[in-house]
Amino acid sequence: MRDRIVVDTNVLIVANGRGNPPADYECERTCIKMLEGAAKGKQVVLLDGSNRIMNEYSDHCSRRGTPGVGDMFFKFLHDHQHSEENVVRVPIQETPDTEGGFTNLPPNDLDPNDRKFLAVAEAGDGRVVNATDSDWSEHADFIKSLGVHVCELCPQCLK
Repeated sequence: MRDRIVVDTNVLIVANGRGNPPADYECERTCIKMLEGAAKGKQVVLLDGSNRIMNEYSDHCSRRGTPGVGDMFFKFLHDHQHSEENVVRVPIQETPDTEGGFTNLPPNDLDPNDRKFLAVAEAGDGRVVNATDSDWSEHADFIKSLGVHVCELCPQCLK
């Protein structure tokens, strides 16, 4: 069975050569390799059923698939989001309160923008892939308590 992943937006941004602050060359290269592998079917990419993740990606990437590898990955997801071979949509239910954000998450202090990735990973039996967001390591105990693993591609660049 292939690994199931949820990719934080910062991975696409770094693969496009952008970031705030800019990631180092090794981090950019690692993100590029991971996204290229996922686009070739090495992993199953998990998305939410309501397009929250794709909408966030669209704020940072081009649907044309150029000029960067993050853009290429976004186009791949856009073109294959309903194929269910390499991309699987996971239903998650948003809550009206701000404590957990989603019905499958208990109250937490994770950045509200990151909760959709965690909710999808938890509901879809996947892991989160991160490049430069330190929130994932800062909340590692909480995330592990949910049975979710975070793959830190660039621990040297966590901000």
